[in-house]
Amino acid sequence: MIHRNFAAPSDPDWKEKARIATEAVIRAYEQTPPGTKFKYDWSPWSKVWGELKEHLREVFKGRCAYCEAEYKITGFGDVDHFRPKGRVKGADDHPGYYWLAFDPENLLLACSQCNAGQGKLDQFPIDPASPRVTSHANADALKQEIPLLLNPFVDNPEDHLEFEQGTGMVKVKTGSSKGKTTVKTLNLNRSDLVQDRRKEQERLELKFKSLRLNDDIKEINGWINEIKQGEVKYSAALKAQVVKCLNWFKVIGSLN
Repeated sequence: MIHRNFAAPSDPDWKEKARIATEAVIRAYEQTPPGTKFKYDWSPWSKVWGELKEHLREVFKGRCAYCEAEYKITGFGDVDHFRPKGRVKGADDHPGYYWLAFDPENLLLACSQCNAGQGKLDQFPIDPASPRVTSHANADALKQEIPLLLNPFVDNPEDHLEFEQGTGMVKVKTGSSKGKTTVKTLNLNRSDLVQDRRKEQERLELKFKSLRLNDDIKEINGWINEIKQGEVKYSAALKAQVVKCLNWFKVIGSLN
């Protein structure tokens, strides 16, 4: 996972659809009888999220916002609600963050494994000392809510996670409860993901070795810049491998 700058969708038609959809769900919530659990049929609005996918693919360079895996030819990724829209696991009385269902700052592009199965689904753990916001009426209190999941739009994952050289494993930096919860919730050390990250680390190392004798600094710096900018998959894991590879060269530069 790497930090990405939030970019609002520019399509005015999509913005209008999102506005209408948001007003509809809030109206439905307000019309729910007291003491009745709020339930909402989201299916009429599924196209609104579908129409945002291409924008999210551009923002996240066609990769999962969480694990940085590329999508297969037959896959297009899921629009994940960082704060779940319909229910929150472990908070039975929570109606879900329904008012954020069409807020682009709450929408990320996720692969099916990070977003389903043994991944995130409707989990949204917060700091035990943090208040849980339950209604659009007190939405301003979101500033006091402390998520324990890393958000690539908000957090710098490098402050919480680090990757081993040559193994593809991600580790939690000492003292980071966000890092620990994120790795566990998203299952970021699942075997197929670790294996794929390790292969990319090995491939990068071979690329460096192939240029070692030529000392092609321009090409090397090009690779480093692509990794720094998150232009390649598993860029966070590859940064760790670059540190090792740079020891083979007298290169002036830094990943910082």
